[in-house]
Amino acid sequence: MWAMAAASEFKNSKMEIKKIIDENNKLQEDNKKLQEELEFYKGISSFPNALVGNMFVKYIDGKKVWVDSQNITHDRELLHKLDTDNDVSQWIDDIDIKFKDNDW
Repeated sequence: MWAMAAASEFKNSKMEIKKIIDENNKLQEDNKKLQEELEFYKGISSFPNALVGNMFVKYIDGKKVWVDSQNITHDRELLHKLDTDNDVSQWIDDIDIKFKDNDW
């Protein structure tokens, strides 16, 4: 009887250890994702002349990139690499806008 109780307790403690290990692995994965996210957001400092309000998070093949909406039309190569959404479509349309002096 004592042996059965000890075996049951051992099995329960083994299950608890497995739960703790699984939770630890999940927390490590979450931590890694948050570290990557933090590094991405710290990357905004690589645009020293841009206003934060003009910066957009866009995607190239599903990977996040910072885009300065005021200067994106000057970099056509980057603009056409971006995954298409409403903003990107509008920026592409804005490239071909020609202003004339008498428009004002």
